[in-house]
Amino acid sequence: MANPEAALIQGVHMLRRKSRLEYNLKSGWSLCPDFITFLITKRCNYRCYRCSAHAPEEMKKELAKEMTLDDYKRIIDEVSPYKPAIYFCGGEPTLRDDLVEVIKYIKKKGMITAMTTNASILEEKLASDIVKSGIDFVSISLDGDEAAHDRSRGIPGAYKSVLRGVENLKKARGAKPCPHIKLVGIIDPENPYASRHVLETAKRLGVDEANFGHLMFYTPEIRNDQKKFVEKHGIGSEYITGMETEKEFKLDIPGLKKMVDEIKNFKGVHTSIAQGFDLDVEKYYAAPYQYPNLHSECMTPWFSAIIRPDGNVSPCMEFNVGNIKERKFLKIWNDPKWKMFRRIKSQRKENVPACFRCGEGQKIKFD
Repeated sequence: MANPEAALIQGVHMLRRKSRLEYNLKSGWSLCPDFITFLITKRCNYRCYRCSAHAPEEMKKELAKEMTLDDYKRIIDEVSPYKPAIYFCGGEPTLRDDLVEVIKYIKKKGMITAMTTNASILEEKLASDIVKSGIDFVSISLDGDEAAHDRSRGIPGAYKSVLRGVENLKKARGAKPCPHIKLVGIIDPENPYASRHVLETAKRLGVDEANFGHLMFYTPEIRNDQKKFVEKHGIGSEYITGMETEKEFKLDIPGLKKMVDEIKNFKGVHTSIAQGFDLDVEKYYAAPYQYPNLHSECMTPWFSAIIRPDGNVSPCMEFNVGNIKERKFLKIWNDPKWKMFRRIKSQRKENVPACFRCGEGQKIKFD
């Protein structure tokens, strides 16, 4: 309602997706993205499990690679005619001193924008500045109760920062509908009922949505399969979405199913699960692990792009196709390597190992 032009164009993009025209052509060509992720920094002030982003030497290296405000303005100017939604993630996006300026420039061009944050530095002034920037959506990560969240984030007080950040955003937006505020969390396959706390906290805080995802993971065998895929096709990278695990999960399948049902039927706040409510969680988690079947459709490479802090552009999985500082975005968007990747996905003749448990657009199904 507040942005009819962007809403209209997003409606056109939705029709593109539903028509499946570009996907069904199987040529690998796509008109333009409707969603672009700005991975605006890899720096982070938390020490989340299995993450090295907090290493000081790595943070210094990443800071030196980051694009400037002028770089982002140039990219925004190029993509603004087809009004993709712009999503900020990291690292921790709020560590960028010019984040608010980038958001303002996107909104000046009439586009929808959103971000995910750990809320660690979301004090009153920053929260107010972010709300005034015109951002449409803000997601804040929450893993469970105070002990669970602080443990997973590696920082005492992380849980209290979430509560404070939500309250500061709500205070700053007042009676306005924007930004839409949601809590996001992972359903722990070994302790699924931890998500109940996220639901209850979302309702208590009065946020607009509670969004969940199943754990994305892979095994050393999948990593080896991905290396072979890269060698065979000459595209992609050895990066795989999710965490590597060498052991089987101590699963609570009945608890998982019950928790999914609770999330689906929870009253008081809108709920969603990234992989959908109908995912077969037993086949998803139980060993021996199955590949999703070849009808596990994913249109992400046709409609979405990631721009990394150094300007590298990829469809997903750190598969870098070109750099925005050296080539125009639309040239990269239909680069021969990107088109080949789309063709492999649409022809459904082989699995892409890096997609093993990726829920970022893939509709995972099992035989």
